[in-house]
Amino acid sequence: MQTAKAPLADVLTREHIDAVRRTIARRVHPGLVDDATQEVFAKAADAWSTFDPDRGSFAGWLWGIARHVAADTWRHQAGLARTEAAARAEAEIAATRHPHPDEDDIPMHL
Repeated sequence: MQTAKAPLADVLTREHIDAVRRTIARRVHPGLVDDATQEVFAKAADAWSTFDPDRGSFAGWLWGIARHVAADTWRHQAGLARTEAAARAEAEIAATRHPHPDEDDIPMHL
């Protein structure tokens, strides 16, 4: 069952999706833009009851949500990059280590 807010949310989403997408695209990796844009509207739907037109416009409210989602996404992708860099560095170090000789490789002096 749709509420009265659902059609309004659909209209507002259509009106603002391009601006939100541009905001997100300037701040996150291109491969994450779609997911982050979707997250903005999911968060907006969850927080709809907090929107107060007396405090500002819908666009401003939505832009604030988009900024927070972009920051969270950026932090997440930066964390992944650090993890990947650490894994590459560890692999490079491991590749330069000499393996411990097996017992068969140890010369036996009698």
